[in-house]
Amino acid sequence: MNIFHDLGAGSLLALTLSALGLVGPSRVQAATFFIPNGDVAALKRALRVANTNGQDDIISLAVHGTYTLLQSDNILNGSNGLPVIQPDAGHRLVLLGNGATIARSRATGIPSFRLLFVNHNASLSVSGSPCATVTPLVPTPEAVWQTQAR
Repeated sequence: MNIFHDLGAGSLLALTLSALGLVGPSRVQAATFFIPNGDVAALKRALRVANTNGQDDIISLAVHGTYTLLQSDNILNGSNGLPVIQPDAGHRLVLLGNGATIARSRATGIPSFRLLFVNHNASLSVSGSPCATVTPLVPTPEAVWQTQAR
């Protein structure tokens, strides 16, 4: 598995000293996941961890990488190619696109699904101009869908 969690040496030292009662609480850096080019399974694992780890997260895609989705991951409010982005106790998720493309395969027989669903109260920021490519099918689902507060 090529996903790295980077707390940083300074944060680990601060956590250790805090646990020993030698210093007060310290701000922990965000968990960072580096996703190799084309590794959709690693991207899905990173999203699942980010949904539940109780801290801010950064998912960094490969520079100009391509991630091709072949099937739906879940069916929450319709079919979704990637795991649903969940609130994670108010923590933020940043997706660093680095010019990468996340696309649904154009191969014959690939079902229609949106790429990503952002659930109510979840926080997702996207930077680095990632491209979301969706093959036009009828009906064409949205590439990304976010629920609204009620």
